[in-house]
Amino acid sequence: MTTLMLLYVIGGIVLVALSLPLLWEKVPPNPVYGFRLSATMNDPQVWYATNKYGAKRLMVTGISTVVAAAIFYFI
Repeated sequence: MTTLMLLYVIGGIVLVALSLPLLWEKVPPNPVYGFRLSATMNDPQVWYATNKYGAKRLMVTGISTVVAAAIFYFI
């Protein structure tokens, strides 16, 4: 059970870490990392707004995963 809890915690931390550069608008439009659609790739303002929105959701998911793993571990 400890190993499983650690995997979920590490996964949640990775999600939070991946969301930070997008949230801080440090990632310019590129074909590898971020929310890649023709509308986002063609307009930097749309790129940053869309990725900031997605990064917030990704961060909530990561934090929720860590909290849920810790709670279920002790239940």
